[in-house]
Amino acid sequence: MLKHGLDVWQKAGESRWASFRRSGSGATVIEYALIAGLISIAIVGGATTVGTNLTSVFDSIAGAFK
Repeated sequence: MLKHGLDVWQKAGESRWASFRRSGSGATVIEYALIAGLISIAIVGGATTVGTNLTSVFDSIAGAFK
Protein backbone atom coordinates (compact mmCIF):
# COMPACT_ATOMS: atom_id res chain seq x y z
CA MET A 1 0.00 0.00 0.00
CA LEU A 2 2.73 2.44 0.98
CA LYS A 3 4.82 1.58 -2.09
CA HIS A 4 1.87 2.26 -4.40
CA GLY A 5 1.19 5.60 -2.68
CA LEU A 6 4.82 6.68 -3.11
CA ASP A 7 4.77 5.71 -6.80
CA VAL A 8 1.67 7.81 -7.41
CA TRP A 9 3.19 10.75 -5.52
CA GLN A 10 6.46 10.48 -7.46
CA LYS A 11 4.70 10.28 -10.86
CA ALA A 12 2.55 13.28 -10.00
CA GLY A 13 5.65 15.24 -9.05
CA GLU A 14 7.42 14.26 -12.25
CA SER A 15 4.49 15.28 -14.42
CA ARG A 16 4.26 18.65 -12.64
CA TRP A 17 8.00 19.18 -13.11
CA ALA A 18 7.83 18.22 -16.79
CA SER A 19 4.89 20.56 -17.30
CA PHE A 20 6.74 23.35 -15.52
CA ARG A 21 9.79 22.91 -17.76
CA ARG A 22 7.75 22.79 -20.96
CA SER A 23 5.65 25.83 -20.14
CA GLY A 24 8.64 28.16 -20.03
CA SER A 25 7.62 29.59 -16.68
CA GLY A 26 10.76 28.10 -15.15
CA ALA A 27 12.89 30.41 -17.29
CA THR A 28 10.68 33.33 -16.33
CA VAL A 29 11.13 32.58 -12.63
CA ILE A 30 14.90 32.50 -13.06
CA GLU A 31 14.86 35.77 -14.99
CA TYR A 32 12.81 37.48 -12.29
CA ALA A 33 15.14 36.13 -9.61
CA LEU A 34 18.17 37.52 -11.44
CA ILE A 35 16.50 40.90 -11.88
CA ALA A 36 15.55 41.01 -8.20
CA GLY A 37 19.12 40.10 -7.24
CA LEU A 38 20.59 42.85 -9.39
CA ILE A 39 18.11 45.41 -8.04
CA SER A 40 18.95 44.45 -4.46
CA ILE A 41 22.68 44.80 -5.17
CA ALA A 42 22.06 48.26 -6.65
CA ILE A 43 19.97 49.28 -3.61
CA VAL A 44 22.65 48.13 -1.17
CA GLY A 45 25.36 49.92 -3.14
CA GLY A 46 23.32 53.10 -3.34
CA ALA A 47 22.41 53.02 0.33
CA THR A 48 26.05 52.53 1.27
CA THR A 49 27.10 55.52 -0.84
CA VAL A 50 24.34 57.73 0.54
CA GLY A 51 25.20 56.65 4.09
CA THR A 52 28.85 57.54 3.59
CA ASN A 53 27.94 60.94 2.14
CA LEU A 54 25.53 61.65 4.99
CA THR A 55 28.18 60.76 7.54
CA SER A 56 30.56 63.31 6.06
CA VAL A 57 27.81 65.97 5.94
CA PHE A 58 26.90 65.42 9.59
CA ASP A 59 30.58 65.38 10.57
CA SER A 60 31.09 68.77 8.90
CA ILE A 61 27.98 70.15 10.61
CA ALA A 62 29.19 68.83 13.97
CA GLY A 63 32.59 70.40 13.32
CA ALA A 64 30.97 73.77 12.70
CA PHE A 65 29.41 73.71 16.17
CA LYS A 66 32.69 73.05 17.97
